[in-house]
Amino acid sequence: MDRDICLNNINEMLKIISDYKSCTDSEKEEKLRCAYNLIRLPVEKIIDKIGNRKYFNVSFPIVDGGHPKRNLNPFDYVFEDLYGARATNSVVDMLNQAKGAIEMDENFSLDFAQKRVATNKNIFIVHGHDEAMKIDVARTVEKLNLNPIVLNEKPNSGMTIIEKIEKYSDVGFAIILLSPCDKGCEVGQEKNLKPRARQNVIAELGFFIGKLGRQRTFILKKSEVEEPSDFSGVVYEPYDSNGGWRMKLGQELSTVGYKIDMNALL
Repeated sequence: MDRDICLNNINEMLKIISDYKSCTDSEKEEKLRCAYNLIRLPVEKIIDKIGNRKYFNVSFPIVDGGHPKRNLNPFDYVFEDLYGARATNSVVDMLNQAKGAIEMDENFSLDFAQKRVATNKNIFIVHGHDEAMKIDVARTVEKLNLNPIVLNEKPNSGMTIIEKIEKYSDVGFAIILLSPCDKGCEVGQEKNLKPRARQNVIAELGFFIGKLGRQRTFILKKSEVEEPSDFSGVVYEPYDSNGGWRMKLGQELSTVGYKIDMNALL
């Protein structure tokens, strides 16, 4: 994760916290919480790299035992009070300190992540049952001189699905394909079934956002597919028959450090 991405993540979290403080709309509050959770992991990695993580203690009321709770993570209590204690100010202080440290260091990077993905040409493709979409995307990745990783093309070797994902997820980028393979609805709304991506696709979407960050996770969505509610704030690129998404994919890959020949996509 390079310097600019680290600063963008910190600034985004500061904005989310600021917007939440002044928010009076419950639906918007939920979206802000989702956006916060999506960038929390990479931001906490930045805090640990800087070395300015703080914890706090809370004394429980006598009716609940009266025992103090020690070494609580402030990032767990940005939106929720714990017996009157909210850690928002502590988190904001950590973010501003980290931001200042990064701005003063022009060569800052999260080395353990940067070295692992800088030259990693493996691109994981998460897909449902739409074979044509999967093949189209895989061949596009190959045109860019990169290596598409498609899980069902890899040998099982006695592994479970989650073990296979873990084995083959040492990649530099992930492409998530949301195709209308399932249908679903809220309980009581069975007459309003909506096209959805398969559950494994949504689970792997969360896995790769957590592992690689949003900057290295590209989501292609067919227009009719319902957007998963827990991923508000994520950008979905339309999968169009004209192939406009290919140029966008090339741009995103280039942004995170891949050398991309855009002419190969024409």
